Amino acid sequence: PRAAFHKHLLQPLNPSWSPSPSPSTLERSQAVLRPDGDAEVDADFSAFTVPGCPMCGSGVMKPDVVFFGDVVPPARKAQALDLVLAASGLLVAGSTLSTLSAFRLVDAAVQHATPVAILNIGPTRAE
Repeated sequence: PRAAFHKHLLQPLNPSWSPSPSPSTLERSQAVLRPDGDAEVDADFSAFTVPGCPMCGSGVMKPDVVFFGDVVPPARKAQALDLVLAASGLLVAGSTLSTLSAFRLVDAAVQHATPVAILNIGPTRAE
């Protein structure tokens, strides 16, 4: 899916952008590669066109994830709650639980007498 997205949507809208930058291209653009594989690119993005969603025809194309501050779709929220309530325990790893949607899942587990373990470097909202 990602290769098709680049080939059929991004490249036609942005022909001057390289579909897969080589190390020499990255050096010329003064990009900094991060440990997670992303690159911090020092470039002018003002002419870059992000395609609209091919499913609905409007809006900006986004991955199928919930970004911080976005609303969790009701079906996904219900599924997460069902999974928490059916679990024999809940492990929270690497989260401060600062979003209410995540905190509610921990609260539901506690109300359901499900053991909860939290592994995080700093404090969390559930303490």
